[in-house]
Amino acid sequence: MKHPGSDPALSVVIPTFNGRHLLQKHLPDVVAMLRDGDEIVIVDDASTDDTAHWVKSFSPEKKIKIKYEKHKKNARFAAAVNTGVQAAKHPFVFLINNDVSPLSQDIRERILEPFVHDPELFAVGCAEVATREKDASISGRGTGGFRRGLLVHWYDSNQNNSTTLWTSGGSMAFDRAKFLEIGGMDTLFYPAYEEDRDLSYRAVKHGWKIKFLPQAKVLHQHETTNTSVFGRKNMEIMSWKNQFLIVWKNITDRNMLLQHVLWLPYHLTITNWKTGGAVVRGLWRALQQFSEVRRKRRQVARLWERSDRAVLRMAQ
Repeated sequence: MKHPGSDPALSVVIPTFNGRHLLQKHLPDVVAMLRDGDEIVIVDDASTDDTAHWVKSFSPEKKIKIKYEKHKKNARFAAAVNTGVQAAKHPFVFLINNDVSPLSQDIRERILEPFVHDPELFAVGCAEVATREKDASISGRGTGGFRRGLLVHWYDSNQNNSTTLWTSGGSMAFDRAKFLEIGGMDTLFYPAYEEDRDLSYRAVKHGWKIKFLPQAKVLHQHETTNTSVFGRKNMEIMSWKNQFLIVWKNITDRNMLLQHVLWLPYHLTITNWKTGGAVVRGLWRALQQFSEVRRKRRQVARLWERSDRAVLRMAQ
C-alpha cells in the first residue's frame, strides 16, 4: 500500500440528522482548522429540517470543498459514515459528530502526524471535553475487558496514555484505505452503540494499531438525536442487543465464548430484573439477526491476525 506524503490532505466527514442548528454552531470551527485543498463531506441522513438549504448557502472563506450527500431514508450513524467515507477523496478522514468543535489550534497536524510515521496505524481518537474551560475534564480514552461473558468497556481514569480499546465515532481520524479494506462501519449495530468499538476491535484484531491523542482536544456536548427518535428504553434494549452481537461477531477465544454461555442465565435473570426486562428483549432482537451476524463473522474472520486476549492487552 502506497503511503501518503508528509503533508496529506484531509477529508472531514460529518453525519447529521435534523442538525442544521448544530452545523451552524460548529461548522465554522471545523473550517478554521483546515487548510486549502481539504474537504468537508456532510452526510444528511434524511433530515426533515432545512439542513440542505443551509449547507448549500454556507460559503467558507478558505478554498475548501463542501460536499453534500443526502440519504433518501434515515439509516442512522454507521450507514451515514460509510456514505461519507465513500464520497471522501483524501487518504485520511476526520470523522466528527455534528455537535463537535475542534479546540486545539493545531489539531489537524496532531491527528495527521502519527499516520505519517506509522504505516500500521489505523485510527487515532481525540480527547473530548464538555466545556471550553481550560481545566475541563477530558474523556475519550477507553479501555475494557471481557467480564461476565461480555466485552465491556469504560472510560479510563487515566486519560493521558496513548493506548485505548476503541476510538470514538464522535471524534476520530482514520486511514481511509484501511477503513474500506475491513468493510467500514457495520450497520448490523443499527440504530446505534458499539459500531465504533466493533470497527476498532476488527482493525486491531486485523493487526493494525489505534491510538488516543490526549492533546488533540474537541468540544463535544453530546446533543444526540438517538434518544429523542427512539426513546430511552428502546435505546437501552438496542444497547443490549448490540452487546450480544459484538461478542457473536468478533470473539473467537474458546474460554471467552464458554464464559459468554455460562453467564447467560445470570444476565437473563438478575441483570434482566435490574434493567426492567431490557436484557431479554435485547437478546431476542439479537437472535433475529443471528444469521446475519454469522455471515459477517465469516467475512471478517479471514482478516484476523491477533487473538482476542492480545487485542485486550494492547488497550491496557
